[in-house]
Amino acid sequence: MARRRGSGAKSSGGLTFPPPSGPWGALQALMDDGGQVTMGGSVGEIPAAAVASMPQGMLAGLMRRKGESWGNLLLRLDEAVMQSVVENRVICDLRL
Repeated sequence: MARRRGSGAKSSGGLTFPPPSGPWGALQALMDDGGQVTMGGSVGEIPAAAVASMPQGMLAGLMRRKGESWGNLLLRLDEAVMQSVVENRVICDLRL
């Protein structure tokens, strides 16, 4: 799969985001650059979660809120990934 290039945020890990396209532009860019998105329900004490990571480590990890749809969780994860890249920090609300 060809990598997309564009003017966007660039992380210290080399991830470059093109201008967002569609509702999950940051997640698309993450996966195009070799990253992964993992979602799952009932992992240990966590009722449901979504995690976005690169080979260097996690960028964002979010718990699904009570009554939140999976689609809305993905939208929040997309925003958290962009925030992680711009601020060069891990965004995490996972609580055990």
